[in-house]
Amino acid sequence: MPTPLAGFLRRPLQPLVWTHVDTISWSVLGGSADAPVYDSKVQPIYGDAHGGRPPGLVEGHPKCQGFDCLGPLSAADRDRLRQENNMELFASVRTNDCHDSFIPGGVTSWKQDHPEFLVDPGDVPHDKDKHPLGIYVIAQDFSRQAFHDRKFEIIEEVCRRYDIDGIDLKFIPHPVFFSRTTRGMWVTDEQLGILTSLVWRICRLTEAVGAQRERRSW
Repeated sequence: MPTPLAGFLRRPLQPLVWTHVDTISWSVLGGSADAPVYDSKVQPIYGDAHGGRPPGLVEGHPKCQGFDCLGPLSAADRDRLRQENNMELFASVRTNDCHDSFIPGGVTSWKQDHPEFLVDPGDVPHDKDKHPLGIYVIAQDFSRQAFHDRKFEIIEEVCRRYDIDGIDLKFIPHPVFFSRTTRGMWVTDEQLGILTSLVWRICRLTEAVGAQRERRSW
């Protein structure tokens, strides 16, 4: 029986069948890459994570109704992607994202409650129009372990709950990761090690889940 996403998937994917495109990356975090757009059990979903519907979204928008962007993809859908269309399905995760600096009501309660995790935790208002960092004022600092754990928690949940083929870590959309770089300074070896350790932590997770499902991880 067709799933709710069957028609939606068919239109954008059909022109790609048996082309050089072999991987579809499906974003699992919305807006500021700081809130799940799937039925998360570990973090508030988009909308709930903002204390209510963000002003920028119309009433009834699926992001604010717990629309599960991965759940409606049944095992048959995933097999169809892999076998009939010769494609893999990756969960795409933006490591840092600053779209919430200009989306009205887009800053999550997490960021509001933890300004110390931002690249500039000072007293200057975190407003892109009033701050010298512009949109990057809302970026989170990777030197904070709590930020690491929160990001990893999402990736782990997606890997264990959904039959995906891999994780797409998007570092480039807003590549600000440490307070030092916002001041024009080089990152330290310690900070490079922090990013490397997070990537390896994710690699170990995907290898473990892949082994359980008898899938290759590389």
